[in-house]
Amino acid sequence: MLAGFDKAAAELYARLTPVPSTDNKESLIAMIDAVGAKPLTITLEKLSFKYNEVPFQAQGRADIQPFKYAELLAGHGAEKLQAELSIQLGKYVTEVLPQFAPMLEQYVQMGMIEQDEDGAYKSQVQFNRKQLRANDNVVQQF
Repeated sequence: MLAGFDKAAAELYARLTPVPSTDNKESLIAMIDAVGAKPLTITLEKLSFKYNEVPFQAQGRADIQPFKYAELLAGHGAEKLQAELSIQLGKYVTEVLPQFAPMLEQYVQMGMIEQDEDGAYKSQVQFNRKQLRANDNVVQQF
């Protein structure tokens, strides 16, 4: 779901060319500015699948404050983003994909991933104030 996508931005995008091109820099900048004129929200209501009977689920949301092309070019895009993603992976993932077992164990020890009482792996990933966190542990500062 994408909310806040300005109608004017969609119309401008449609007028650019039948096949969007980056050859016309001014039009591309105008399109980016029009898209960023209002807040945007992207919601992942539920992504769910099984791989060799190991379930994976994710849901989340990203909020993007208004932005201009010049701000993105100057490296200020991360300041405009706030996001949250919940991830759950079935407990048998280390049996089905043993090559991931050391990495999962390391992330569990670091507190970035937790195992619930049923053995499923879970993580709450957040991006806010130019900081990426997993289960409230700082992963990266931008």
